[in-house]
Amino acid sequence: MTKFDISVAIPALNEEYYLPQLLESLCAQRNVRLDIVVAEGDSDDRTVQAVKEVAARNNNPDVEIRVFTVEQRNVSYQRNYAVEQSRFGLLLFLDSDVRIPHPHWLHKVAGKHLRRKSAITTCRFRPFEKSVAAELYYSGLFAFHQIMRWFNPYAIGAMLLTSRECFERVGGFDVALTVNEDANFVKRVSAKGRFDVLTTACQVSARRFIRGGFIKTGIMYVRMFLHRTRHGEMRTDMGYWDNQHYDAPSQ
Repeated sequence: MTKFDISVAIPALNEEYYLPQLLESLCAQRNVRLDIVVAEGDSDDRTVQAVKEVAARNNNPDVEIRVFTVEQRNVSYQRNYAVEQSRFGLLLFLDSDVRIPHPHWLHKVAGKHLRRKSAITTCRFRPFEKSVAAELYYSGLFAFHQIMRWFNPYAIGAMLLTSRECFERVGGFDVALTVNEDANFVKRVSAKGRFDVLTTACQVSARRFIRGGFIKTGIMYVRMFLHRTRHGEMRTDMGYWDNQHYDAPSQ
């Protein structure tokens, strides 16, 4: 079975709880060689130590984990920096609160991406919290992504798979954008080739909705989408990054 070489770029800030879970799910992957680069924004918690602890106990010889502290707390800058430090031509962008569901997931997703000669690929998301509202939201998001792929490609940055060539052709993520930088990146890369939305799902936390309220947070996302549709890319975050430090859930 062919092994795929994948560089994984992960921006992080104060993610000592969620990030280790993602890293451990990556260490469990099979039939892939992973170059994992965490670009963290000088976190106030134990993010760096948590990454190093996972790296120290990793026993998968095909997985390497490196962590860098960057000077800017800017998700686009952090993603771009991670790519600069990475080695492989296939680039996977993940958010810190994602989990890979099973050991063959990445091999399956990378295989589909390469066979279909896609410029950029995203997937379906399912929340790992037990919440009916979160399940409904992510089901709706999947349907929205599928519809938009034919008109105006749109996806969130929780999971994006592309090539270094495509990344460099569009100049990476736009550091001037503080929100919807992921949708902007997807739109620009999609102009270079196929945009794919896989039915294969990975898990993501619904913490933003749980903390901010599903109705309030949902309305904010709709406002952002309408603003981008009518006026172009946003130069204000509409309060999105207010109080974005997430404590660990109650055990």
